[in-house]
Amino acid sequence: MRAGLRAQALVGVLTIAGFVIVARPQASVLRAAAMGLVAVLALATGRRRRALPALCAAVLCLIYIDPTLARSVGFALSVVATGALLLVAPPLRAWMARCLPAWLADALAVPTAATLACAPLIASISGQVSLASIPANLLAEPAVGPATILGVLAAALAPVSMGAAQFIARLAGIPCWWLVFIARTFSRLPGAAVPWRDGASGAITLVVLGLAVGLLLWSAQWRGVVLRVAVVVTLVASVLAVRDRLATQPWPPSDWVLAACDVGQGEAIVARTGPQSAVLVDAGPSPLAVDRCLDALDVRTLQSVLLTGGSSTAVAGVPGVLHDRAVSTVDAGLGLAAEAEVRARGWTHAAQVPFVTAVVGQVHAAGALRWSVIAEFNSGRIVKLVFPGITALITGDTDAADLTNIASGMRLTADVLVVSRHGDTDGEAFLHAVRPSIAVISVGPGTTQHEPSAKVLDTLATVARRVVRTDRDGDTAISVNPGGLRVTTQHGSRDVPTFNASSKARGPPPAR
Repeated sequence: MRAGLRAQALVGVLTIAGFVIVARPQASVLRAAAMGLVAVLALATGRRRRALPALCAAVLCLIYIDPTLARSVGFALSVVATGALLLVAPPLRAWMARCLPAWLADALAVPTAATLACAPLIASISGQVSLASIPANLLAEPAVGPATILGVLAAALAPVSMGAAQFIARLAGIPCWWLVFIARTFSRLPGAAVPWRDGASGAITLVVLGLAVGLLLWSAQWRGVVLRVAVVVTLVASVLAVRDRLATQPWPPSDWVLAACDVGQGEAIVARTGPQSAVLVDAGPSPLAVDRCLDALDVRTLQSVLLTGGSSTAVAGVPGVLHDRAVSTVDAGLGLAAEAEVRARGWTHAAQVPFVTAVVGQVHAAGALRWSVIAEFNSGRIVKLVFPGITALITGDTDAADLTNIASGMRLTADVLVVSRHGDTDGEAFLHAVRPSIAVISVGPGTTQHEPSAKVLDTLATVARRVVRTDRDGDTAISVNPGGLRVTTQHGSRDVPTFNASSKARGPPPAR
């Protein structure tokens, strides 16, 4: 449009500000915005624009403004990856172009450079090295542009026409679906992530190993030897990975009746009612986590979603539950915070799912399952699930005082107990009253505020035969065997002898 340099710079600044607002000011976004502002400054002053000095200036300015970014993993990965694209990708592309078509060399150079540069940092943090990231990024790359452009258009149209914005958002869902499909597919491949030493020593070891391989590949004399060794190692690793996969207990077991999903700092309990149907108690804080777990369990229909209570974070997984699934009702009670209820009602209304409240004591049936809300407090609800041969109690966020009151006024026994408040509530009288064969603690990894208390764990060690923690055991499924129950986690399976909860005499747990 033949605008002047200052006008171009002003438009650039406004665009960058809008980008930060829409994408939210996380570390990688701030890095990109700061580089853009440096480039805009160069444009406005008529100076030459160069990417590497812009990256260096952006990093220095951002750390000066906010020194905590120096400890941000996201910021470090963003800077390292960008630096690799500027310094490593061009010569890598030229080297690849000697034996590959130009378009393939262009496509491979970018994810390879970023992966090689970020691998030591990722290894130092996570203790693993990804072998699937390069092909995964290569296949995901074509979807990033359409998803970004359509997403921005949807956000811009929403204040003007919600109908048009929803149409654009559905189109954006196609490339977004592809990104999720690629991520899930490659993460499940045998050997997708290889254990590695974490910390500085792991990072340094990987850097030295990478430099050694790079020097050998640079030498034409050793290049063929290195490539042949790499092929042999890859084949051997693939055979070992397949062997390990075949030896591992299949997930989920075909006869599961109850499952606890690993959804982080929250809970999502799935009670099976048919081949592809279930009842869900709570949805957890992560839509992706609960959607992943329900997909793995092959649940396509939910007769009911029972919310036991909690804050808005506790119901944040509801959109993942509603995604691509038939849901009959979403059921909530007194323990649901006002903000959480508003959010849950909004999601269910958009999905045209009835939002109801179950009557305490009313028994509902689906398949072989009978479920009911047996008690309701301001702190939460207690849900009872009954299958042939197994009874379960889910206590949600019910506090210790309410648990003690119900333990003194009602006869409670269960084979499976989902422990209240992630195991940080002292409900010792309630635990002794229930005396479950299996106690499930649904808790997120690395939590400090709501991790299981030592007192609760000590009590469970005396009253329960098996204690399962989702932060350590992952997704957990429970099956009914003639001799009791079988617990299958993503890390293995184990039979648990049990007495039926309906029996009048429940024997003590075996001596330890």
